[in-house]
Amino acid sequence: MIYFIIGDGIPLQLKYQEILCEIQSKEGITPNYYDFSQDESEIFIERIAQNSMFNPRELFVIKRFENIKSIDKFLKIIEKINFSQKELIFIYEEFFDDFGRREDEKDK
Repeated sequence: MIYFIIGDGIPLQLKYQEILCEIQSKEGITPNYYDFSQDESEIFIERIAQNSMFNPRELFVIKRFENIKSIDKFLKIIEKINFSQKELIFIYEEFFDDFGRREDEKDK
């Protein structure tokens, strides 16, 4: 299953912790962390593309997804992967100014 958490500050972290605890209590698996601000997207793709019928369930946590360089290229690669034994949590943090407008607005 794929979880995409978007938000800012404390509510984002609380929702992330809630989902993580739910998955860990139900499945009993430890997460693998990848930080896209440190350009770990290639390592993540290599790791997630490995499939074996003997592998137990895996949990991947992708932090700072907002820092990915090419989201279209990433999504084309991801759509070809089998997620039957994988749980993914994408964390996309937005930053707002004092007036509630996004500071890091991306092109649509």
